[in-house]
Amino acid sequence: MTKNENSGFKDNVFKFLIVILAVIPMFLLTNCNKGKVEIYGVADTVRNCSLPYVAEFFPDAEFGSGDVLFEWDFGDGTSSNEESPTHVYNTAGLYQVTLTITNKEAVESKSISLDLRTNTLPVIAEWDYTTYTDKLWVPSEIFFQNYSEHATSYYWSFGDGSYSTARNPSHIFGNTGTFNIELSAICEGDTVKFAKLLTILPPPSDLYIEDVLVWLPSEFLHTNVYCEVYFNSYSEAESATAVNISSFPAVLPIRKELFYFHGDFNDDVITFEIWEQSDSYNPAYVFSIPLYRIQDDFYPDVLTWEGNGGYAAEVHVQYQ
Repeated sequence: MTKNENSGFKDNVFKFLIVILAVIPMFLLTNCNKGKVEIYGVADTVRNCSLPYVAEFFPDAEFGSGDVLFEWDFGDGTSSNEESPTHVYNTAGLYQVTLTITNKEAVESKSISLDLRTNTLPVIAEWDYTTYTDKLWVPSEIFFQNYSEHATSYYWSFGDGSYSTARNPSHIFGNTGTFNIELSAICEGDTVKFAKLLTILPPPSDLYIEDVLVWLPSEFLHTNVYCEVYFNSYSEAESATAVNISSFPAVLPIRKELFYFHGDFNDDVITFEIWEQSDSYNPAYVFSIPLYRIQDDFYPDVLTWEGNGGYAAEVHVQYQ
């Protein structure tokens, strides 16, 4: 073997070892994640106030991405392989409920004590909510989570003349004001109420554009693009230029509050023009949205568009 051949052989061996060293941790990490099981707790909800008790169980756990086996022992001689089962207890007693999760070689178990030793249980009423944004601007669609215990039916009063008997309802508040949201949890004539006040605010008065993410056809690779923003044909801002784009999406920072917008969500339109720097006559892509559409969608943080031929965009916004 010549000196050059020996040098080339060593280089190839070195490259091979580098590839192996890079792949092995990824392989081990992937398989470890697939086999990982960790149970943090077992949650339960009992829905009846007297026998028979209907208990719902939920695992608070991580169990990776591989094939998962759930084994529930309800403590009364019965079991289930469902992830979140419902079980009926026909006899009063203290039950040890055990969840075992198996994923590849990993196995973990967790047990809780379910105290159903009395023939009746007190009704407990409690709820919370989630919404699209961190502030409750009008209109607001609110999703209510019912955490009541030992109830068989529910009655919601939303404080605006609307009602619901769903267990976990959603409701749209179309007016500003402070509303008394009251949940009545009911079982066999026993009614317990839980209420909280929610204040629905006027619409946001400022709209801040963070950045624009844009996808363009492959012909725009290795070009320079930027974005111009208009409010009802008034120029608002121009983004920084993405130079020599190697892949999409291209990120075009705006970082500016709209000057001409003053909180009226009507037919006014925000327009985004994407320009390829060498073409000063025609934008590569134009997309727009009327303000009432933003309000109808309950003030989303991300505005999205998708056109034909590989054109698409996301605009990240904040409301103030």
